[in-house]
Amino acid sequence: MGDGTVYVSFVQNGKRKRIFNGKKYGIEISPNDFPINQRIKVAQHLTYALYNKLESEGEVRRGEYTSEINSDIALLEKALDKKLKSNFSKHHKTALKYVYISLSRNIVDETLSAGSIEKTLNYFKNATSYNTVRRNLIVVINEAISIGLNFDITSVPKPKRAKPDFISPTKISLRS
Repeated sequence: MGDGTVYVSFVQNGKRKRIFNGKKYGIEISPNDFPINQRIKVAQHLTYALYNKLESEGEVRRGEYTSEINSDIALLEKALDKKLKSNFSKHHKTALKYVYISLSRNIVDETLSAGSIEKTLNYFKNATSYNTVRRNLIVVINEAISIGLNFDITSVPKPKRAKPDFISPTKISLRS
């Protein structure tokens, strides 16, 4: 949803159901009580617990239901997790986490857009910082594209050029 609220949606007895927490089914999982960047993971746990509960009650047959969250933010999170499992330096992994958190705060309706990327980058006034964050954003986005994200990478803003520092000439006085 637009405000970051997550839910599990499924069809039971021909009716679509949206579950925001597991209380109705005796499951003590409430994804919307968590910070926005953790909600999808908790919602996945709720989905798993709900599926197991319904299956044990005979409401679902094995293989009839599959859970795949394919929102842009979920794909970005999967991409980040994949990158964090790779053999990178601790500093690079920290930078990728920071970029993901910064970007996820600017994503609207769990859909990645050029506007959310631009808003994330415009926070950085220094050209070097801007370009470093931009490069790390591209790393995470490219990984997400490789696992199914539908996004045009060419819509990422161009790098900033650093303004050269000119040394002003000083007066040289010759003393004789």
